[in-house]
Formats: sequence, C-alpha cells, structure tokens
Amino acid sequence: MERLLTEGSEEPVNLKQTGQLPPWYDSKKFKKGQEFFHRNYFALFVSKLAGLILLLSNQNMLRVLKLTNKSSNKLTAFKRYMGTIQHMLSWYDGDLQTSGSSAHKSLMTVRGFHCAASNKAASVGFGHISQRDMAFTQFGFMGFSLLKFEILGLVGTPEEIEGFIHFWRTIGYLLGISDEYNLCGGSIEETRELCRILLEQNFVPDLEKNPPDFVEMSTALMEGMRAVIPAVDKYAFLGFTYFLCGLEFKQLLVTFLSRCICYYHIFCHKLLSTPCLHIVFRPCFNYLVRLGIYCVEKFPSITFFYFGQQINWKDDDLTNLKLVH
Repeated sequence: MERLLTEGSEEPVNLKQTGQLPPWYDSKKFKKGQEFFHRNYFALFVSKLAGLILLLSNQNMLRVLKLTNKSSNKLTAFKRYMGTIQHMLSWYDGDLQTSGSSAHKSLMTVRGFHCAASNKAASVGFGHISQRDMAFTQFGFMGFSLLKFEILGLVGTPEEIEGFIHFWRTIGYLLGISDEYNLCGGSIEETRELCRILLEQNFVPDLEKNPPDFVEMSTALMEGMRAVIPAVDKYAFLGFTYFLCGLEFKQLLVTFLSRCICYYHIFCHKLLSTPCLHIVFRPCFNYLVRLGIYCVEKFPSITFFYFGQQINWKDDDLTNLKLVH
C-alpha cells in the first residue's frame, strides 16, 4: 500500500479484467454489504455525493472529467451522475455470480467507459487511468462511510461493515484494481486507517488548494443533483463536505439560505445517530431519497421543469439499464 500513497504509483488500471469473480469472493459477505447499504440508504447516498465532490478536488481526476466534457454544466452533470447512481444501485441490488445479470452487465459497461476515458486521456498526453486514480475513486464511494460513521448517523453490525468493505473490494477488483492497490483488502481497522491517510495526506490538501475548474465542476454536480434532492445547495453541501473533512466551513456559507441548509444537513445526520429518534427518521429519510430517484427515472416531465428538456434514459449514452429494485 505504500506504493499507492506515492506520486509514482502510476501503474495503469487493468482494463482487460475478464469479469470473473476473484477467488476470495464471499457471497454471504457481499450480501451483508448490500444489506448495510439498504439500511443506510440516505446517509450513504449523502456520503457518496460528498465523496464525489472530494474527487473533483484531485487534479488528475478533474482533468480527465473535464476532458470528457460530460459533466461541466448541470444538465451534463445530471446525466453523468444519475448514470453513475443507476449503475451503483444495480450493483447493490444485483447478483454478480450470474454473468448475464444486470449488475454484471453494468460493471462491464462501466469498465468500458473507463477504458474509453483512459485511452482519450492517454491520447492527449495525460497518461492512462492509473491504479492510484481508481483507488482514489474507490474512496469516493466508501471512504467517508468508514471514517465518519457516527457523524453520518450510520448503523450496522461489524459483519455488515465487513460486508460493505468486501462489497467494494469486489467492485474494485472487477473494475480493474489490483489487490495490492485495493483499499478494501484488509480488516475494518486497516481499511479505515488507509482511508484516513488518503483523506489527510491527499484529499484535504487538494481541497485546500482549490484547483482550477473545481468550483465549476462541483457546482455543476450539486446543481444537477437538485433534480433528485431539491435540498442540495451548492454552498451548503460544499460546506458540509468541508465539515466531514474536519475543515473550517462557515466561510463557504455565503447566504442565509446556504447556512440554514448546511446546518439542516448536519442536524438530519444528528437525528440518525440519536437513540430512539433514528428509528423514526431513518426510514423516512431513506424513503425520500428513493422517491427522488424513482421520480426522475419514471417521470421525464420533472427534468423538463428543471432542465428545460426531458431526459429519456433509453436514449442516453451513459446507461440503458433496467434496474432491479
């Protein structure tokens, strides 16, 4: 893992992975990881959104996304990240042991996207997507969940947390991350410690540098996601991301509304960690996120009111999946 933490760890990601499950795959652990996600649907959705914003602070990740030109405004960002959400949900709901399943097909499709992006980046001199890049991306989907477990209001048994780590170890492997670079190859404590090092030594310094195009790309992401969760405010959620990183965030809340929404986010997660209250609020918050995703998938007129056009997912080049709910 020391190689992962150095700038020299630029070994290309394995984009020729056969799609076969690794020898260490454990179906029971994988299902436990899926159960953990569904128990914490809202909190994990928020943590992943904050993780995506964090990824945009990394210059390598940012320039590849900028190169694809598919997430630089709220409409293209909405299409890209809703496509990402749909793929991710198919993994959390699906069966990877069946090669023809929607989850397995989705993973192979995403790997194809990575291959195209890697080749395009290499053609302009950026180099191929590396193992390090993919490990950083892996952090975006699971890092905050382990590091800020109590702050986010997550609940789960040690077996479920181990299953969640095993889930992302498996997903990372199938997307081309070698075992030596996979963040999720150790115990809960080892994985959490590695994520802490990545956050403190890489992501926080990147975030404090405020790299070129970060504001544009992160704003596009948050404005696009408002179609799913109307309470997302670009200043408020960026402030909440800084809060999760342990950074001062009040200076980012430039309007009264953004201050209210940011503290509302913090308050909601506090409710999820409060004894007795979380029993009521967890299913409510989970339902609201599920409802938001369902509505934008099933009722294109919603996107018309927000973007000025209807999004027909069947014609979209990012996803054409029938999800298993």
